[in-house]
Amino acid sequence: FSGKTKQRYFSPTFLFKMPLFYLVTAFFLVMPAFNTVNRWPDYLSSNFKSGNTNSALIFISQTQKTQLPLYLQHFCTEKNAIFYFNFDAWCNHELNVGCYPEAPVFKSIYGHLLDLTQAGVKDIQLEIVPKQKLLRKR
Repeated sequence: FSGKTKQRYFSPTFLFKMPLFYLVTAFFLVMPAFNTVNRWPDYLSSNFKSGNTNSALIFISQTQKTQLPLYLQHFCTEKNAIFYFNFDAWCNHELNVGCYPEAPVFKSIYGHLLDLTQAGVKDIQLEIVPKQKLLRKR
């Protein structure tokens, strides 16, 4: 209140004086380029919550379903005499957030189920469904 303090105004040129600004700008310019050559996950790029993401199906036989803990058996649903493990509902229940839709996560869940049941590849199967190409030539 004495009048001796300087008034500070925000100036965009202040950003150019910070080295972190250039690093962040380069990050936002380079990462989409990595996404086009499959070096950066789609879910962290423009496909975030777009609905056009990778998905997977985990098939479980009846005998391996009974070897799962009761808690995980709750997330198995039957369709046409085949059991599917609903890992998205499992993630929503455990973490209160949807499953991260990328292949390493699907393979990790699949490996976890194999470790729990000590099953073979024929008893529990993982099928990764790739996302659709939205822009394609006819």
